Amino acid sequence: MGIAFATIPLAAMRVSAAGEEGEKLSAVLLLDMLGVATGAGLGGAAIAMTAALGAPLRTGLAGAFALAIAAAALLIAITSRIPSGQTDVRPEP
Repeated sequence: MGIAFATIPLAAMRVSAAGEEGEKLSAVLLLDMLGVATGAGLGGAAIAMTAALGAPLRTGLAGAFALAIAAAALLIAITSRIPSGQTDVRPEP
């Protein structure tokens, strides 16, 4: 199911208590879409700003990629907060 459905929402459902899956999943999916929209907006703003300044397109693209790399580095730095291993949540009988 990880190929047809993203693994982060699956992990959120796995650690959710019975009856709380929808609440956890909606928060994860909302933040996922918010991240995509923010990244696209910031990348587009970098390109638009360089175009307004008369700089070449490659400068705007470099700025957009620099923002993406900075965001990736920040996210890698905070991955230690993600729990690993088994959880205390047990399936209902």
